[in-house]
Amino acid sequence: MQLRRYHTATEYLIENESYLEKEEVINSLILGLAIANKEKKNDQSLYIDIIQNEEIQFSAIRTAGRNLITYGNKETL
Repeated sequence: MQLRRYHTATEYLIENESYLEKEEVINSLILGLAIANKEKKNDQSLYIDIIQNEEIQFSAIRTAGRNLITYGNKETL
């Protein structure tokens, strides 16, 4: 497994958007926050994912002052 951290919402969405859209209803908050943050100049959010065998298994976002919001493959983690 490999943990990846992204410095911008744009980088995060390039890698994670299609994974999160597989269950868009469940991930609407993560997607909405990341899309909204694409326009921020001083984004202090944390964007991470975990990959295994070149596939995303877990994805998360934490905006400044808020809790971590996660989505992942529970069989793998």
